Amino acid sequence: MKILFFGTSGFAIPSLKRLAKLHNVACVITRPDKPCRRGYKISHPPIFSVAEELEINVIQPDVLDISIIKEISPDIIVVVAYGGILPSGIIYFPKYGSINLHPSLLPKYRGPAPISWALIQGETKTGITIAEISTGIDDGDIILQKEVDILPDDDYEILASRLAEIGADCLAFAISAIKEQKIEKKKQEGEPSYAPKIKGRVIINWGDENRKIANLIRGIPKETGCWTKYGNSWIKILKGWVYSAKGEPGVLMGTKDNGIIIGCRDASVVIELLQKEGKKPISGKDFLSGIKDRPIIFR
Repeated sequence: MKILFFGTSGFAIPSLKRLAKLHNVACVITRPDKPCRRGYKISHPPIFSVAEELEINVIQPDVLDISIIKEISPDIIVVVAYGGILPSGIIYFPKYGSINLHPSLLPKYRGPAPISWALIQGETKTGITIAEISTGIDDGDIILQKEVDILPDDDYEILASRLAEIGADCLAFAISAIKEQKIEKKKQEGEPSYAPKIKGRVIINWGDENRKIANLIRGIPKETGCWTKYGNSWIKILKGWVYSAKGEPGVLMGTKDNGIIIGCRDASVVIELLQKEGKKPISGKDFLSGIKDRPIIFR
């Protein structure tokens, strides 16, 4: 099977590696280079270097044009975490059309941030969907679905890594089934929900319930992080979990293991890992040891 692969983020890497072993991945199309957060240096998308290692040609068009697709003439287009919308003329050009790997059980959590929102909403299950691409947003017919448990210790990075590997297996199976004409597509059923992109700085409201705050911390990628203010400084909260002690919202109540206990509306959250803006991540206890002023209040 001659594949044209669309992908950008690290989530797409296991799928590209798996398909490159099984099929002819003729080309990878990814997003243009952009400044990274640290130092704002221009950098390639994560998929770029992997494609080069696999000796696969990489294209980074500013505008997707059907002429590119016609020149490659793929049997199928595969999209994994590309971060852009394909025009209809491109979607339907290949013999077997275009398919997408989406890390949720569609129609739940359509859109660009399904992993984050599943965690933020406190879901205990999510999954992988391989679906046909249509002109809508993640509303194509389902080719394959696999349910995946969300474990208590999962955060965004852990869950995304596991789903990326499971998704690569599902994608390889689906493409083989498509080639052998052994698929039974089905329409999406049930009420759809949407997982919008996480934009800007996510601020913790310490007046929320502790479970809501802990789920928010779990669901936001560490690169983005959940933020709170201490004095005039911004603090990024990287890891936290619910605790039963009751206290005033945002007020430090003490320590637990390697973390600090911060009050919430109903109980508290233990902050195990945090990061002062522009500094390296440190434990809650290390943060506390460097502060003399009391009381310590996050807001």
